[in-house]
Order: sequence, then C-alpha cells, then structure tokens
Amino acid sequence: MVDESPIRVLDRDKPNGTHQGYYWEYRSTEKNLILFDYQKGRGRDGPTTMLEGFTGHLQTDGYQVYEQFEKNKNIQLVGCMAHARRYFDQALQNDNARANQALNFLLNYMQ
Repeated sequence: MVDESPIRVLDRDKPNGTHQGYYWEYRSTEKNLILFDYQKGRGRDGPTTMLEGFTGHLQTDGYQVYEQFEKNKNIQLVGCMAHARRYFDQALQNDNARANQALNFLLNYMQ
C-alpha cells in the first residue's frame, strides 16, 4: 500500500519558517512493515525510486502519480475501498436504495 500525507517542515531559509513536504507511507502487510519516506513534493520521483524492483499487488488511491505502475507487468494496481465508499456515500442523494446496498456490502467487506 502507498499513500502520501502533507506535513509542515521546519525551514530556516523561509520567512515563515516552514514549507510543505510529504511523508510517503509504504506498507507491506505480508512483512508487517511500514516505511515513511520524506519527499519535498508529491511528484512521481519518490514512489518510482522506492518501488523500483517491486512486484505484486499495489493498493493506492486514484492519484495520477500511481498510473505509471499500470505499465509494469509485474505490478497489479488495486483500488482503495475507503475511497470507493465515498462515491457511494455521495450517491445516496441520487439513488438511495442502490447506494445503501453498496455501502452495506462495503461495510461488511471491510470488517
């Protein structure tokens, strides 16, 4: 699994003393490991370097940086169920019955 989170970083060269950085979180459920990799930006360089040589399933959200891994025959991208759930939550206003059915399925699946 991979995701990125913004973080304020102290910066003595800036007037307000901080800049926006990112912690990229990498999790291996098979090895029970979590790795945090700091990057100054949200670009593809961090995950490209970190996942060089990786093979297997890669769970991410829909951020376009991860699309590069679709071209790698050794990586199978899988989506994030929490992000999928949000769309069904938004769909409650348009089709309450079917959106509720999907949300109940996801709730049972995620437990």
